[in-house]
Amino acid sequence: MLLNISNIEKLIFWDSELEKKLPNLENIFFQYKLGTQNPGLKNLARDAVIKLLESISDEYLKILREYFNEEVKIERLDTHIIYDYQFNAEELESKLQEVTTTPNCFLSRINTKIYISFWR
Repeated sequence: MLLNISNIEKLIFWDSELEKKLPNLENIFFQYKLGTQNPGLKNLARDAVIKLLESISDEYLKILREYFNEEVKIERLDTHIIYDYQFNAEELESKLQEVTTTPNCFLSRINTKIYISFWR
């Protein structure tokens, strides 16, 4: 089973039995409940979903495996906005082919060093 931002609410937040098995995350569950009960705090619930994805450690994965009786993997969110790279001029072409990010970029060069920043 793959836990990600699309299914974590249904699989974990709506399961009160599982919530009891994850006592150290009670603040995140409370934040989610508060955000879903009050329309003005909807962003609080969304933030709780992201925090839970980031907070699931190996210890919690073991608990989830036992609870669901299957292998559980986490698809973490990429929350980085800016990616910075530094290349030598000779390796630029081959290294740029390995970069998988957005087309927005800034390029600068100092002697043989090339600096590239990508953002979304």
